[in-house]
Amino acid sequence: MKNLLISAAILLFSGISAQALTVNPYSGVQWKTQHKANFHTHTNNSDGGFNAEYVVDTYKAHHYSILVITDHNLVTYPWTKFSALNPKWKDRNDQKMDILTFPGNEFSRGVHDRNMFFAQIPGDGADIDLAFKTMQDSLSLGIFNHPGRYWKIDKTYTPGEKYSPEWYVDYFKKYNSVVGVEVYNTPYDRYPNDRLLWDEILTRSMPATPVWAYSNDDMHGEKELMGNYNMMLMKNLSVADLKKAMIAGNFYISNEPGKSGKALAPKITGISVHPAQKKIKVSAKNYSSIEWISGIEGNGADRKSRVIATGPEFDFNNFKGNYVRFQIKNDQGVTLSQPFGFQ
Repeated sequence: MKNLLISAAILLFSGISAQALTVNPYSGVQWKTQHKANFHTHTNNSDGGFNAEYVVDTYKAHHYSILVITDHNLVTYPWTKFSALNPKWKDRNDQKMDILTFPGNEFSRGVHDRNMFFAQIPGDGADIDLAFKTMQDSLSLGIFNHPGRYWKIDKTYTPGEKYSPEWYVDYFKKYNSVVGVEVYNTPYDRYPNDRLLWDEILTRSMPATPVWAYSNDDMHGEKELMGNYNMMLMKNLSVADLKKAMIAGNFYISNEPGKSGKALAPKITGISVHPAQKKIKVSAKNYSSIEWISGIEGNGADRKSRVIATGPEFDFNNFKGNYVRFQIKNDQGVTLSQPFGFQ
């Protein structure tokens, strides 16, 4: 008993305490209705290979209920006026199609490609700060596209240098209109280090500044159709509910290289947090493994995301990190959660 009291006193006066879960992007979400979304899509209004009606018809036929066209430096919207943008195109009525859409633009000049959503503002966004301020002033939202195109794993960055993890974190802190980063770009995963950079960012930003992950087709042609999706956890198919989900991280993401259009990657059916037990429990369908990831291991070009646990439950009684996320795999693809934050 004496030793127990001494140990308790040491813990008390040393300031050691159990980690508290302070960021749970799935708190209070409903799991029954999951809306399949793609936030990075092109037509031949810019450099895509298909006309607009073929693009939207194809995604609708494969059960996407949220789709935005993000042509380079252009706003290909509204769908009801496609023919005004190109006389060879045919108009589409998104409301009759029961698909949620809104204006989008991939700013494609300057230091980094970015997507802007919900504002009908054309332009190339050459000045990155002005572009993000425009998003903020217009109540629109944005994400960083394919950061692995710019960030190099074999380069040693000075903190704050362009494309360093700190450079990204600074923008997320400065502009709350910037809600996330693509970690899967194209079904064939064009920039596989995107997830590693995401973990580098989360290591520096969490829990104060959560950064949500997106998985988008970046569709230009047939080989990019329907392999990536974001499953938005929102009751109503509306812009207001979608904005809330994007800001709060109420969604998970999948990459399916086979591009079946049938969402064959693992499906998350529930996530529960048990504060008394200090556990996070995952319910899912059609999976073979679950890995919990926090931080980075290795050095230089040999760095990789660190797996700290496996299985459907994560016990954070002795966890000392500032975030954890999980990924679920099967033979068709992979599904990623958003990060949970600890303090």
